Amino acid sequence: EVLIFVIGAGVGILMNLHLHHKEEYIDNLKNQTDKQIVKVLQVIAHRIQDKEAPDYNTDCFKELEHLLREAKNAAEENYNNRLRKKDNRDMEYIAMRQRQYNVLYDMYKTAQMLETKPHTANTISDFFEKMAGEFHRENDGVALMEAFKEMDAYMKKQPLPTVRQEFEDRARLFIMMRHIEEFITIKKEFSSIN
Repeated sequence: EVLIFVIGAGVGILMNLHLHHKEEYIDNLKNQTDKQIVKVLQVIAHRIQDKEAPDYNTDCFKELEHLLREAKNAAEENYNNRLRKKDNRDMEYIAMRQRQYNVLYDMYKTAQMLETKPHTANTISDFFEKMAGEFHRENDGVALMEAFKEMDAYMKKQPLPTVRQEFEDRARLFIMMRHIEEFITIKKEFSSIN
């Protein structure tokens, strides 16, 4: 009985060592997730410019949430199927994108509340387009943070609003800027560790 157990356990260990890990599948999910985030950034940029933007609904977040869940499950399964060299980079990457997803959703909801288009809206909309254009896995966020600081300094020099509605919408844009900063910081911190 002991010999049968040892043989069975040995075969199981050997199979696990040679098990086809889902690295290509996870990589594909990561790419799809990143493309969906780019899409959301562009949707927010359009909404800032146009209150009646036709594609402004939460469908893009449903797709993004689904992709993140799939990627997380695949990364965990891949991690648990390894006996040696436990590599959790995929799980950390998905966790980082999940944190960005939460911030992205806050930005989306804030943009949804805009009633007017203050003169500072173009600057922030352009920055969302810039983020979308430069969004990829290898971007460590350092240059983007520098660009953000320049935009932040420019915004502080703008004249104060004169009417209530513009004041409220400028406050919403200010909140969005803090979310942008957090969004970039999450990637910067991840890149500095990995």
